[in-house]
Amino acid sequence: MKKRFRYSFCLLLITVFALLASSAAAETYGQVNYDQVRVRKQMESTDAWVKLNTGDLVQILNRHSYAGTDYYYVTCHNPSHPEREYWGYIDQRYVNLISADQALAASAPAQSVSSDTTAYTSYAQSETAAAASYVATAQSETVSAVSVSAVGNIRFTARGVNLRKAPSAEAKVLGRFEKDQITAYYGTVKKEGHTWYQVSNGENTGYVMGDYVAVVGAEAAAAAAPQQTQTAAAASAAAETSAVSTAAASGNIALTTMTKVIVRDSGNAKGTQLKLLNSANQVCTLLGNTNIADGYTWYQVQVKGITGWIRGDLLRILSAEEARAYDQTPSGSNVSTSGTVLYTPELADWNSSDIQKIFYKGCVALVTDVKTGISFQVKRWSGGSHADVEPLTASDTAAICRIYGVTDASQITENKNYQRRSILVTIGSHSYAASMYGVPHNASEGNTIQNNNYNGQFCIHFTNSSTHGTKRIDADHQAAVNSAYANAEALLEQLGYTFK
Repeated sequence: MKKRFRYSFCLLLITVFALLASSAAAETYGQVNYDQVRVRKQMESTDAWVKLNTGDLVQILNRHSYAGTDYYYVTCHNPSHPEREYWGYIDQRYVNLISADQALAASAPAQSVSSDTTAYTSYAQSETAAAASYVATAQSETVSAVSVSAVGNIRFTARGVNLRKAPSAEAKVLGRFEKDQITAYYGTVKKEGHTWYQVSNGENTGYVMGDYVAVVGAEAAAAAAPQQTQTAAAASAAAETSAVSTAAASGNIALTTMTKVIVRDSGNAKGTQLKLLNSANQVCTLLGNTNIADGYTWYQVQVKGITGWIRGDLLRILSAEEARAYDQTPSGSNVSTSGTVLYTPELADWNSSDIQKIFYKGCVALVTDVKTGISFQVKRWSGGSHADVEPLTASDTAAICRIYGVTDASQITENKNYQRRSILVTIGSHSYAASMYGVPHNASEGNTIQNNNYNGQFCIHFTNSSTHGTKRIDADHQAAVNSAYANAEALLEQLGYTFK
């Protein structure tokens, strides 16, 4: 009798789950295939929101690659606390893709939980609640129409604000809103440290990040209504005209906003592909020519040695201040060298001097490349045999890229730029001769500064410092240190520096 009850109950659960899943069938799900798998807060960090075990379920929102590892960006529940929802990154190797039906079936309770009918029923009910919560979450992220009354109105304070499928910066983009456009919102939710507003663009319902909106009253919404009846084409043209004006005022540098951006030979979607830019944040020089086609403004650019066209929504035009940091001229520097004061180079023995105390962990220092005169700031992260450092900001990473003649720090590795470079490390009123190995590495741990466009850390050597692996004193590093000590003053004075 008990076995028949359990069997009938499971059939009922599976039937209910299948009905619940019908609206989420298009979603992508996964099942964890290993124990204690981290759902990471960031791909470059080992910090985890939660650890999942074999059989646990995730909903996949996006895919990413970082430092040679492929990740899914997922939402999931903690099996111990099904009411808690998490968003984060999980290594793709530890997830098997499954259908929505399989995900729901996997949520069903095992038949051999207990021989006691009451205990089994209690367990089954708790598992049913967990599964229903998971499916409800999926359904809430794919709302097809506004089903509640408007709470209020918001005005967009930035151009091209993304309407996303779920309240996450990684969720699929369903559309965009233009600056000063006003629309109703139907609720809010807090995720990933941001407030998200649920809105509709007439075709899709989703979420917009609260950082780019302002709540407005009914009078402002009513006043804006006539202006927002213009056609989508006219609105797009107005926005793109504004973008061209912004480009002229801001500078002539733009960055690609995503991976796999196509550079075409003409400013339209039918143009022949000249190059595929595989990584985001590629530096493009705007040539001043634009073309409106296919509902977008296309920009003529120079990138990676070729001239072509890129669609405007795939570019972020830098401000004049940002653009200066990406100046590609050989003599460009992250700081103005005219009148910049350095100090007579000193040698500092890594083991017998006070350099490790002076350049302590967490210390920010100015690094000056002797050959190019380009300066940038670093923060010491760690290092026992030598100093392990990170560029302080994205502008500092841009300066490093100029030193190595690349547009993205990952290309330092791709181009095998393994040479040691003579540098001066200036801390306070002292400039120390040193050697730099600028290849990004140790991204899993040595990547503590967010948004600096540099995945990991690099090494700075001083007199008699040694390498990580072999613990030996590297002859090339020592030659670069000695060259900096002997030649930096004469070379850098020619580039506009003065010495005390």
